Amino acid sequence: MDQQNRKSSRTEIRRRKKQVEMRRKKQRRRVAFRLTIFFLIVGILITGAVSLAWNLIDGRDAASDQKSNSFQIKERTGYYFHPYYFEEENSIDGFFLGSSTSYRLWVGPTAFHETGIAVYGWTAKGLHPLLFKYMIEDILESQDPKVIVINLGNFPRFEDSYAEENITRVTDHMKDGPIRDEAIESTVNMFKENGLDNMITDLDWYDNPTDEEVVGYERIRGKEDREYVDRNSKYKGFMVSIESTQRDTYGEVQPLVDYTSEINDVSEEILYDLLDYCKTIDPEVIFVVPPANLEADAQARLNMTAQIVEENGFEVFNTNTEDFREEIGLDPLEDFYDPRHVNAYGGIKFTKYFAEYLQEKYDLEDHRDDESYNDWERAYDEMMAELGI
Repeated sequence: MDQQNRKSSRTEIRRRKKQVEMRRKKQRRRVAFRLTIFFLIVGILITGAVSLAWNLIDGRDAASDQKSNSFQIKERTGYYFHPYYFEEENSIDGFFLGSSTSYRLWVGPTAFHETGIAVYGWTAKGLHPLLFKYMIEDILESQDPKVIVINLGNFPRFEDSYAEENITRVTDHMKDGPIRDEAIESTVNMFKENGLDNMITDLDWYDNPTDEEVVGYERIRGKEDREYVDRNSKYKGFMVSIESTQRDTYGEVQPLVDYTSEINDVSEEILYDLLDYCKTIDPEVIFVVPPANLEADAQARLNMTAQIVEENGFEVFNTNTEDFREEIGLDPLEDFYDPRHVNAYGGIKFTKYFAEYLQEKYDLEDHRDDESYNDWERAYDEMMAELGI
């Protein structure tokens, strides 16, 4: 009996051990399953978080690009706007002011090479016309130019087509002082008076810039290094880029028109204010209608702008005539890279002609034998080598 009991006991022990082992195996499988699910969820969360972070970064960058055409573009503008301040005082004969059509059209090194005149292209992409008089004020603090050329190309733009970078590309890179302060204040006031609330909001940057923008802003405006200037603005305001030697491919030459069409009230008010200001300064002021291959309505608004200028007693040099195109050999299909901008071929053609005109009309000095102007001839040599033409 005892033996039978002992046998039964051992059997029960083995059975219980087996049950315990089975429970442990099930428990290990459940733990393994739960760990698998846990790590899978963690992996999904990490992947999602990384994706979200990149999307947020991309979204922030896209929003930044939409708002201000990116700070990098404003910084790039500083490369060829701010370096003007490194020119020697009272060394510049004249200035060519305007937007991107100007830094493609006026080739300062070519003008110097051909005639010896030192006429600097002080420009910014999409330059708002409101800033012209503040740029001139800035110039007159350190230079005594005989002539100032103003490009009329941006005046007929509809005011709501402007964005804050059309202001800040200049004001970000102007030297500190009351002229810059007045330029900013005047801009904001003009926007308020005309109900352009979107521009006022964007210009709040001046009151609350981001850390990233402050760093870039100070890096450009605070850099006083000749190597920096030589590297980033060798060509006296002329821009060399991939577009410089491209030909336009739109394949259609727009017929020239001689009639006029009204410009918007804001642009007209700014134009009259500029003309009143130009009557008070010593340098001669001449206005240029830049060469363009525009549709009829855009040409007509430019014609109206030119008419207002002439009625106020200023000379307008209109390049959009058959006579002018024929005289300098300007070909809309060969000498432009898009309908509004000449390429380097067109810019050089215009500059050779206009430089001689300026030198003769305003008795500008030939500096080619003056060693202090050697950087202008060096700029020409390096520019032509880079262009490969």
